Amino acid sequence: MMQATITGSKVHSVGYCAFLLEQALAIGFRRFDARNLKHNGLWQLIVKVEGESNQIESFSTFIREEHPPDAVVSDITFQEYSGHIMSINDYMHLISVQQMSKGISAILRIERMLDQWLNKQDQILDK
Repeated sequence: MMQATITGSKVHSVGYCAFLLEQALAIGFRRFDARNLKHNGLWQLIVKVEGESNQIESFSTFIREEHPPDAVVSDITFQEYSGHIMSINDYMHLISVQQMSKGISAILRIERMLDQWLNKQDQILDK
């Protein structure tokens, strides 16, 4: 098992988790997890995988050499990991729910803005 910590000013909200998930699926990992967190004022993406040593080496190379186009990475570290890592299928469900939640929030914001706009339009028409 391996944990990679990707640090940078822009590793959050650039599609990094989905980017790495796609590669993890291509390599054939059965366990995968990726989470964003803020540490000492910088965003970090903590990625955990479980697999054969050749899979882990291939994934580590990919992490070192590739990143989403909008990402800004300042440091990448690797270490062994010994805790629980969820199944890649469970992670895909989790990331889907997270994206739906973001979408619902965006739709509700748009709806509130539209209501405000319509209220202003009604006020203008009343004058």
